[in-house]
Amino acid sequence: MLREAILLVLVSFTITSCQMANKSSNADTSAVPKQQNAAVQEEVMTSKLEASFKKDMAYADLRKVVLSEGWAPMPTAECKKNVGGEALVCAKLPELESCSGDGYCISHFVSSSGERLDVTSYGMSEDWNVPGEESRFNVIEWSFAK
Repeated sequence: MLREAILLVLVSFTITSCQMANKSSNADTSAVPKQQNAAVQEEVMTSKLEASFKKDMAYADLRKVVLSEGWAPMPTAECKKNVGGEALVCAKLPELESCSGDGYCISHFVSSSGERLDVTSYGMSEDWNVPGEESRFNVIEWSFAK
């Protein structure tokens, strides 16, 4: 009788352990595809966004596309110091990090997943909001960072 009781406890324990391991295993495998899907979706969105960029496009046009795709300006506390003078452009472009005396500016945007877009532009920063060929403030390069 005691032997049967011990055997019953051991069998119950073994079954419970297997069920718990199976649940844990299923949870782990279902999380991987979700993470992979999110990474793939982010990559597709980034590729789509980048496909709309062109060298020498107006900064205003790039900015409009980036914001419409859900990216946000990534403010830099040192903008006014980096730009110098009154640095009025810092209030208009919260994504602006700096502008050099010869017209090169660096800006940053961030996606909801934390990916960063770095944009280098050149020209007259007062044209930051002038779209199309009339703009004298154009994008010369960009890159994405995780």
